[in-house]
Amino acid sequence: MFIEVNDLKGLIIKANLYDSVDNDFWNEITSSLNCALIIDEGQLSIWKSNFGNRVIYIENDYWSSIDSIVNKAILELQLQPCDVAFVSDQHSEIKDVLSAAFGTVLISENDVEYSQYGEMPDFRFRKFTDFKKVTTDRSFGYFSEVFSTRIGKNKLSSRGRIFHFEVNNLRAKYRVFTGGRYFTREHCKYSFHQLSHRIRKSKDETSEDTLFTEIFVKIISAMLKNMKIDGLTRVPPKPSNTRDRLGPIVANVSTHLKIQDLSKSLNCTEDYPSQKGLNAIERELNVRDKFSASSNVENKTIILLDDVFTTGATATECVHTLRKAGVSDVIVVTIAANQFGVFRDSPFLPCPECGEQLVLKLSKYGNAFFGCTEYSSGCKGSMYYSDGRIELNKLNLI
Repeated sequence: MFIEVNDLKGLIIKANLYDSVDNDFWNEITSSLNCALIIDEGQLSIWKSNFGNRVIYIENDYWSSIDSIVNKAILELQLQPCDVAFVSDQHSEIKDVLSAAFGTVLISENDVEYSQYGEMPDFRFRKFTDFKKVTTDRSFGYFSEVFSTRIGKNKLSSRGRIFHFEVNNLRAKYRVFTGGRYFTREHCKYSFHQLSHRIRKSKDETSEDTLFTEIFVKIISAMLKNMKIDGLTRVPPKPSNTRDRLGPIVANVSTHLKIQDLSKSLNCTEDYPSQKGLNAIERELNVRDKFSASSNVENKTIILLDDVFTTGATATECVHTLRKAGVSDVIVVTIAANQFGVFRDSPFLPCPECGEQLVLKLSKYGNAFFGCTEYSSGCKGSMYYSDGRIELNKLNLI
């Protein structure tokens, strides 16, 4: 996994993508990056007539997994996995390698499907030629991720991509716009992913409110270019919660964009058990009929804000409730979408002082660094975020 396109030193490309672009594009890509081409067996002479020795050729024997084929290509390129991206037009292939250390790029004309939002690659483009524009313009990955990543005291970028998908079930049909990915603590990529740490921290603190307000403002501003929004609300807290986590953020976004704050129009009427550990059906039943909406939302197009979209059970019930109250349309906007099913042992970054593990931490000023797990026992070992990433790169863990 990589933060930005300009980290790349090599590409591993499925040969079938060759037909979708012109020779000038291929010549530019293969001259600026070390490239390996995954080709069918028996096709070597044909491809050599096009590229000669400018690329490395890896034959697909159809017996090996795509993971092993890509890793073979990385060895041939003599690069570190963290410096390489695998490019494919098949989401199934991307899905199979999401736990790997190399980057992933999906080329697809189709919109993100509901079944895919939890297994997103590092980059997704409609055309392979878009990759050229991104590398020359220094564009980055998903907006929420790059906007929340700090290298020292500086944010990585204020640019990035958002993605959207449609939820369509018996309870409600609606669109979801989200700015990036969220990895739980059990996920192999959580250990170095700043956005995931910031979202987790926001559950108990208000220190990330300003950042999240900025993210929501940027995403919704982009949406306003193509649609009219009448009001904003959020997934409401349970009655027993003394803190309305998203309420102040909605108020700030409302003020900044001059869109009506309708937070008081959607409420949770009854406490319900935690959604953690429940499957999709259990989550849906857990929040059934737990919300109410007032009549002042009638005939309005409303944005419903939440921090993370997991299965969508809570958002779906809120949308259903708002529609019963007469809303014309509800669009869900989240900081990130939860990523599923890619787990492995957390990478071990040793402390330079005591040898115990360094883990990603956020300072009271919002800066990221790697700190020792034995800090409470007196160890002051630490590492700058950028240096920690370099060390993890050497270990081929990210």
